[in-house]
Amino acid sequence: MRNKIRQAVIGLCSVIMGAVPSARTQDPDDTILLGGIQLELGMSQGDALRKLGVVYTLTHLDFSPGHWAVTRRDGSYLVGQVIFSAEKLTGVNKHWGPDDDQTAGAFARALREAVESVTRGGVHNCTISTGAESAVEGWRTTIECGRHRLFVLAPGPRSNVAPDISEGLSARH
Repeated sequence: MRNKIRQAVIGLCSVIMGAVPSARTQDPDDTILLGGIQLELGMSQGDALRKLGVVYTLTHLDFSPGHWAVTRRDGSYLVGQVIFSAEKLTGVNKHWGPDDDQTAGAFARALREAVESVTRGGVHNCTISTGAESAVEGWRTTIECGRHRLFVLAPGPRSNVAPDISEGLSARH
């Protein structure tokens, strides 16, 4: 009798477990928050654009198929870009700034937030490299953590560009 009850319970559990669809686990290395919207590499173009379009203005970049600019509704700020291939998300470029405030403090805060993003707030093995660019263009430092890359631009003394921090996430790495 005990054996039959045990078999019935095991059978019932098997049926229940089989009926529950398995939850897809996200690899944190495949996700990024762009303007508060969570995106995942491989998600459909329609889903990504629909989520972003609720909050932001999306502009297809005609010169580059599959590339979309994501800006604030008033057009004052470039949030980033999303890149699709075969209607799947294959890349995201996120602009960290600083834009409005060009002080050293604003740059330091933006850098800290960007580093926290690529390391997902924890310990992560990362590679740091520096570019040998000119004093006119500036100097680029790249911090690579898994599929996430952080690009830090320090403009040269004769450069006409502002300091910049951007993050890239790409399926091709």
